[in-house]
Amino acid sequence: MQICPNCAKELDDRDIMCASCGHAANTAGQIPPKPVVLVEKPATELVVASPGATAKPKSANRNAILALGAIGAIAIVIFVVSSNRTKIPATVPGTSPSTAQATSDRVDRPQSAGIAPPESTSSPKWSRTRQSQWATDGSRTIGFEVAAERYVTVYMDRVRPVLAARCISRHTEVFVVLGTSASIENGRDTHTVRVGLDDEPDVEQQWLNSTDMQSLFSPDAAPLAARMATGRRLRFLFKPFNASPVAVEFDVRGFDGPLAAMAKTCAPAAKRKPSRIG
Repeated sequence: MQICPNCAKELDDRDIMCASCGHAANTAGQIPPKPVVLVEKPATELVVASPGATAKPKSANRNAILALGAIGAIAIVIFVVSSNRTKIPATVPGTSPSTAQATSDRVDRPQSAGIAPPESTSSPKWSRTRQSQWATDGSRTIGFEVAAERYVTVYMDRVRPVLAARCISRHTEVFVVLGTSASIENGRDTHTVRVGLDDEPDVEQQWLNSTDMQSLFSPDAAPLAARMATGRRLRFLFKPFNASPVAVEFDVRGFDGPLAAMAKTCAPAAKRKPSRIG
């Protein structure tokens, strides 16, 4: 306790001036007060520390920073471990990692159900024609056909001719369904063609035109059919209407079977014995 030398008011030992008159207190022999210190808080708030006040220890801030750093390091470790786990391929018990990787990389192609394997090129390509079972004279008919190996270009179109052989009215016929009209040759009903079998040279012939102008008939059907039964490839060259000549090739292998069926149908009918009356 001290007394103000000006107004004799009682002052606190820590007062440096009189609160009543403003006169400086008698501080002789006392330890001067500590200067004012500005302390910066983490939230950038400035506080004034009064003399004799105790400042917060810096170790608290250091501990907070270390705690945040530790949490960040743990998060990084967890991220790295989880990333490595996603890169490890799943292994099947009893297999090595390399085997499991090869199994995962392999793509199994499922086979289409109900689809038969491609037909062998050596099998006959002849098929039974869809036509009436009986001719106008009452006799049975039978026919077979095979499509050309490839399409050919004709006037403003592409067609695939068909080679056909049949027994009708007990006669053998061999003809080609052109799919187009043949060129007109001086108004005649025949057209010039070239026919060749296997390694034999092509022979020029005159084939007959059909009533619909879409097919050409061989003039020697029976001999040609017999040769086809022992051959492999038949070449047929003709000139389409308003187009350049084209060559057509037919795979005639296996025609011996159809020819045998045609021979039975085309066989002459057995003469019927007259019935005895009475």
